[in-house]
Amino acid sequence: METIHGVAIFQVDKDIGVTELILGHAGLSSVTLTSDYYEYLDIVESEFIPYLNPDNLEKMDKAFETSSIASGHGSIILVRMYVKDYIVKKMLLISLRRGAITRISKRLINNGLTRLMLFEAYRAPNKMRHLR
Repeated sequence: METIHGVAIFQVDKDIGVTELILGHAGLSSVTLTSDYYEYLDIVESEFIPYLNPDNLEKMDKAFETSSIASGHGSIILVRMYVKDYIVKKMLLISLRRGAITRISKRLINNGLTRLMLFEAYRAPNKMRHLR
């Protein structure tokens, strides 16, 4: 199992089509993954349930990829949309690569979404490790 490096939660309040258009504009392209990856969403959802309030909301899971032109490495972003009457109320994003969730989060904010929470794990620089 890979390590989760970033989590973000957004307040959306837009229909599904507009939300997917915003995700595309933020540099994410849809990909197909095995169902094993979607287990990460269940794990994170159980930890951040107070922020999500998923009662009476339908869940839609999607996988996206963002590619970095400089490095050539794509980042997998897992997305769970909480939907009611074709309106995405909230959105949970998970990153499996360090630094990706912050970049995507900034792009989504620039496209009109409201970030409720951002958590990203960083590795301490070598010169700081003796301070632990």
